[in-house]
Amino acid sequence: MTHAESPPHVWVDANVVLRLLTGKPEGQARAAAALMARADAGEVRLRLCPLVVAEVVWVLTSAYDVPRAQVAEVLTSFLASGGLVVEEGMLLIAALAQMVEQRVDFIDAYLAAKARLSGAPVATFDRDFDRLGVERLALELDEDARLGLPPVAALLSSLGGTRGGRRALLRRAHRGIPSCRRRWCDVGRRSRAPARGIRRLHHVALGGRAPIPAPARGFVDSP
Repeated sequence: MTHAESPPHVWVDANVVLRLLTGKPEGQARAAAALMARADAGEVRLRLCPLVVAEVVWVLTSAYDVPRAQVAEVLTSFLASGGLVVEEGMLLIAALAQMVEQRVDFIDAYLAAKARLSGAPVATFDRDFDRLGVERLALELDEDARLGLPPVAALLSSLGGTRGGRRALLRRAHRGIPSCRRRWCDVGRRSRAPARGIRRLHHVALGGRAPIPAPARGFVDSP
């Protein structure tokens, strides 16, 4: 690669980030760390999209039981790493901070950050948004609206609202989606793994370097 050429860009899946952060399983963690080293050396640029970051947050907090504050701290440092091109990087960091400060789900914090940036309200029944600094659009409840429900919602409603019925329907739906089956199996194998694994981030993924205090040049804050 000549100086005039830019390094190739590669999209990164959530499982690669998770291997970097947890160090498990060791073989895959070493492979992920080698990819990160290539990015640090400028041989490749790793691209991260918000959906991948959201999945990483969900897996760490749900499957690994890592506290939100620790997830936010580690991910904030990781997203500022050199060699990464992070879409909406500053917005993601703001969402991670608000997730901890307001004790809300990351997705809600992310949506609130998007709404604040655009100046638009959020249509939701979740009152958590009232403390996230955004306008919540008032929605009128209409019991007769059930007649106009979309097919899946109407089917769920026809099951009588029983928890078992809804779970049975979702199980049938999931069985038809191979990627969903693989993901849940993968999470199941990692379930309840020690949260201390995330502390290996700077040794496994960043080579023992101290956290980067400021956002790196790779941030892409697209509207």
